[in-house]
Amino acid sequence: MSTATAAPKLQPTITARMLTVFVIGDVLGAGIFALVGEVGGAIWTAFLLAGVLALFTAASYSELVTK
Repeated sequence: MSTATAAPKLQPTITARMLTVFVIGDVLGAGIFALVGEVGGAIWTAFLLAGVLALFTAASYSELVTK
């Protein structure tokens, strides 16, 4: 006689609205940090790097939401 129990089912807690707020916060936060640093004439590179990092963060959050 076995006493196997079913594994509990995980419930998603991050909604699409929360994900959007997180991504916008990441973009704004990255922009603020990019503006604080001294980059000289290549200020666009700081925004490009901040955008790429925000895209990675957004991809990570979207992957978590789909799990």
